Amino acid sequence: KSTADCEALRMFCDRQSRNFLCYDPRGLGESDGKFDDHRLTDWIDDACSMVRVMEEATSNPPIIVAQSMGGHIASVIAQRQLCNFHAMVLVCPAINFGQIFHELVCSLLPSDVLTKLHNGETITVDLGDFEDWEPFPYSMALKNDFISNHLTPSPVPGQFPLRIIHGMADQSVPFTAMLDLKPQDIFSTTDLEIRLLKSVDHLVLSSEHGFSTVTAVIEGLWQ
Repeated sequence: KSTADCEALRMFCDRQSRNFLCYDPRGLGESDGKFDDHRLTDWIDDACSMVRVMEEATSNPPIIVAQSMGGHIASVIAQRQLCNFHAMVLVCPAINFGQIFHELVCSLLPSDVLTKLHNGETITVDLGDFEDWEPFPYSMALKNDFISNHLTPSPVPGQFPLRIIHGMADQSVPFTAMLDLKPQDIFSTTDLEIRLLKSVDHLVLSSEHGFSTVTAVIEGLWQ
């Protein structure tokens, strides 16, 4: 995977003589496969595989840094204890985003297309300027898989350093939605810190202030 954010994080890790791995899940970004051939369940499996690759390569559990949908995937990994990690940094995490995302999609669809969706057909969704998303296929099967992978009411087990960083100007995943989930109840760890960045939107790592905050947090977890 090669984006400006990933490259900046890679260079940061290089300067600290730390290992770094960034990837695209199957069917997304530069990875092989079609989006509509895969589900969130597959992307959770991909994330676990990457964490295990890092652990085997370094003989140490890694720090997971996850943004937006990746924040939900990382939280599922933690709750189900699917792999080992040292700490977790969630950046504007879209925890339990499936239902909210489905409602957003439905609100943008004309009635005839909405009927096709509810009848089990795969449709093409164009979110316009929403986070520069390209048109993508969407189905009730994908939505149902999202919901089946929501965090359950039981707390995420384990004592691990957890840092949540959220932009207060985030319109895609409002920080209030994150706070309404009560992370202190979702995660059982007592080593929890939440940082709110006043003038930063959803793209925290693309902001100078946001990037410096994330890297400072990572450095603190390396100590």
